[in-house]
Amino acid sequence: MDRGGKQSAIPLWIHSALNSFDMKGNTPIPELAHGEDVWLMVVVTSVRERRTQQGKVFCEAQARDATGTLTLKIWSEALET
Repeated sequence: MDRGGKQSAIPLWIHSALNSFDMKGNTPIPELAHGEDVWLMVVVTSVRERRTQQGKVFCEAQARDATGTLTLKIWSEALET
């Protein structure tokens, strides 16, 4: 993407993805709404592989930023892509 004669380092597909979300700025982790789709910039501090009662693999990750911590569940469908 051309920005005043300078080339952007962000690939076009990322620009498209970012434009499809309503970017609200920085929201502290404790203020995130349950069930809301969000983009996260966090440090993943641990990952555990687990299984559902039906035997499907998923990962449970702990992540943090300067505002707090949260648990992420990464389901098998996302792991397969």
